[in-house]
Amino acid sequence: MASEPHKGLLDRDLYAVLVKENFSETTDLLEELVNYGSNLIPRCFESSEKKLHDTVIILNFLKQAVALLDSIDILTSKGSTVPCFLCLRSLFEISTYLEWIFQKDTEKRGSLYFVWDLRRKLRWTLSIKPETREYEAHERHMSDSNVPVMPPGVDAKLIDAQIALLNAKLLVPECASINQEFERIKNGLTDKDWYTPAGVSNFREMAKAVKRQGEYKVLYSSFSAITHGLALDQQISFSEGRVNFEPIRNLIKLDEIFRHTLNLALRIYRSTLTHYRPGELENFNRKYMTEWRERFLSVKSVEYKDGTYRIKPGKLSLLFDNGEDRAGQGPGRPSQ
Repeated sequence: MASEPHKGLLDRDLYAVLVKENFSETTDLLEELVNYGSNLIPRCFESSEKKLHDTVIILNFLKQAVALLDSIDILTSKGSTVPCFLCLRSLFEISTYLEWIFQKDTEKRGSLYFVWDLRRKLRWTLSIKPETREYEAHERHMSDSNVPVMPPGVDAKLIDAQIALLNAKLLVPECASINQEFERIKNGLTDKDWYTPAGVSNFREMAKAVKRQGEYKVLYSSFSAITHGLALDQQISFSEGRVNFEPIRNLIKLDEIFRHTLNLALRIYRSTLTHYRPGELENFNRKYMTEWRERFLSVKSVEYKDGTYRIKPGKLSLLFDNGEDRAGQGPGRPSQ
């Protein structure tokens, strides 16, 4: 017999109802943004030159961003707030990646990830081919595991064919010079991060390069803490000498989640439109002003103390140049 959830820790119905009663306008808006993004993907790809970097930017990063927004829409509607911060961390990364790629040398920067990914696949394929350096290194790493280095039933000819295919892809003109750069700077058998050949050695440096170091310090660290299970205050609280278990589903920081999600969605869409469909920016700004802005600014705030929620009208802060929303121009670049 299937066990029932502990209602004190997991009350699915309660939080779904609370979100619907208090935040349906915001979840509807988030759904609209997801729908907008789903249509933006094919429009941008049609407007692109359909080169390697366009595929990475639109069909990998932009599409992943829309998938994350969709996930946050699903999670928030059910009151599952903690996992939303994992999605927000990824959204912030993608937003930063896109701005850095669009900043300059877009074709090369956009292609770096594709070549890096090919090399990663090649390294993993070589790690299951006996008598390669990659196989020997993988065998050492797996020495404390019962998992076989060579998966059972794998055809050696298929491995050789996959290695040949990946090597051939790395030799095409769009990939060859970048592949050589990765080869030149790699650390032993392992490549450095995908963006390293373009002059940044870590994500923090990338954020600084696009003037988002402050966001990195304040937001990214807090998102990362939850991602890695290091946010104790999300799980327990203390009062009168007692330890209180916070519910698995809750409304804690729900307004904060909405604020970051909406800001990041706007930023990602705007930077992508600016590069691929600049003629569409006026319509985008008009849509923001007439259909989205007021709902963005009127998301209810959540106060939580000692197991009690207080939900009241609130004003989201959307940060733009000079800290103000310039009438008629719609969402712009967040102020630093």
